[in-house]
Amino acid sequence: MEFLESHGALADMPDAKTRLVRAQRLSELAQRECLTGFPLIYAQATVTLWGALEDLIRTFVAKWLQEVPAILLNPPLSTLKVRLGEYENLSPEEKGVFLADALDRATNGALKQGVTRFEALLEPLSLSGTVPDDVRTDIFELGQVRHVIAHRRGIADRKLLEACPWLTVSHGSPLDVSHRDFARYYGAAMSYVRELVVRVYEHFGVSDMRVAQAAGSPKRDEAV
Repeated sequence: MEFLESHGALADMPDAKTRLVRAQRLSELAQRECLTGFPLIYAQATVTLWGALEDLIRTFVAKWLQEVPAILLNPPLSTLKVRLGEYENLSPEEKGVFLADALDRATNGALKQGVTRFEALLEPLSLSGTVPDDVRTDIFELGQVRHVIAHRRGIADRKLLEACPWLTVSHGSPLDVSHRDFARYYGAAMSYVRELVVRVYEHFGVSDMRVAQAAGSPKRDEAV
């Protein structure tokens, strides 16, 4: 670009100069990503992973409420306050989502972190259970890291360091997500989803799926 500017080639082409500047900045960003292990890409992937996990649990709960209406007799579902006129105007799918969101509010889901929030939704469905400590810790960290990326411009704050004291990042420093970090998060999310699948099988009387799941699960650090 310097060569073109020195020869006046961009004097009458402001749009071309702007595009070249933008391209140069993108090139520099790509080079930094390559040299530092793609932290920006993994940061965005982390946000996407958490959103996908949240949506999967919400969609699953909504569908379960739709397909297994007897579960509505379980508290706190049986005591949910619903605007009947609004509810009856919804489609069956929308009713499931409506009840799932109402259940999340009834269980104070917004105040819960990590798998604790998901388990609170699954308990009234008789689908809650134990979660391995490493899976629980990694999903908790995933949620905390996602919050910093999405709401704190990726800068580590005091809340993050208090919630996850094992992280080595300093207060006020950029939080970089490495390939190894994302592999842990992805592996934990997949482990939790497989656990939910096993619980569903067990709910319907298929008891040998847990052994098969344990035998076929990839190592956590090989998940990505």
